[in-house]
This record gives sequence, C-alpha cells and structure tokens, in this order.
Amino acid sequence: MTLRPRAHHKLASIAVAKPLAIALFAAVGMTQPANAIPQYCIDYYPICGIVLGVAGGGSITVQDGEAQFSLFATTTTFEAEDDGEVVEAVTVGQVRWMASGDGDGSLLLESTTVEDYGPNPDVENGRIIRGALAVNGDGEYPFVVHAEANPISGELPDLVEIRVGDAVEGVTGTGFEYSAEGPLVTGDLQLL
Repeated sequence: MTLRPRAHHKLASIAVAKPLAIALFAAVGMTQPANAIPQYCIDYYPICGIVLGVAGGGSITVQDGEAQFSLFATTTTFEAEDDGEVVEAVTVGQVRWMASGDGDGSLLLESTTVEDYGPNPDVENGRIIRGALAVNGDGEYPFVVHAEANPISGELPDLVEIRVGDAVEGVTGTGFEYSAEGPLVTGDLQLL
C-alpha cells in the first residue's frame, strides 16, 4: 500500500514550507521525539508540518491576575493511493500556559502530549486541542484548549479557553482542576 498526503494538504512551495515548519516547531519548543513521526510523514515533512493548524500566543486576564500562553497544533491525514481510505492521522503540537496568582504563587502548564487537534464544529475559525500536560513540572493531566482566531485584526478579539484535569468535561478523579478563558489582551492566534 502506498501512502500519500490528502490532496487538500498539498503546498505550492516546498522550498518555503520546510523552513517555515522547522521555525514553527522550534518557536513552540516541540519536545516530541522525531521517531514519533512516521517515516512517510518525514518524507512529506513540508506538508506535515504546517497545514491545517493553529499557532499563536498572548495573554488574557484571569481571576487572580494574568495568564500568558503559547500554542501550536496541526493534524495531517494520509490516505491509501489505491482506494482513498484514510489510514493515518499525525497530530503534533505544544501548549504552554503560565498564570500568576495573588496568594497561590504561579502556575505553569506544559503539554506532554497533544493527542487530537481539529476544527470546532460549533465555532467558525475555532479549533480544539486535546492532550495531556504537566502542572509545575509534575504529573500528567488531561486538557482541552478551545482557540478562536478571528481573521480580521481589530474587529473581534481572538479567544482562548483552557480546561485541565477535573475541569475537562467527563473527567473526574484527577486531583487537579483548572480552567480559564477570555479574549486576548495581547498577542494573536493564526490559522495556518
């Protein structure tokens, strides 16, 4: 069986795409090992790295102060050449969230895995990122991020929401719960 990227994932310029993909991965501090990406994805690296993704960062106002974040996620699907059946989806990404509080100190959330990424069916220009993250360097808790990148700068603010541990719908018993949401005060989200 020969695999190829889905037709809508093709890029016009491989010479531009590969350096851009490398820069995006480096900018978000990708920690996933290279061997986590299948060889056929490496063969199509310029396509796998930047198509159908979201990237950005900034700050929002939270209850006890401010939170800064950066995020990047993308999923590329591959299909068999003979019948067009989707046989593999490769998701990569990174989420970092830093919140300062009044009496509790600061909170650092860093993804350890990004398991799922895709459009939010309920929100135009919305994206959903799911995975697991560490809290202040410890543990592994489920998370979901909802990001909304409004395409016209200044018209409507970009929005971001994060839910971690027991704050994730359907999750209980993790021993940790955190959620925050709001419009970006500084920064930007871009759909790739």
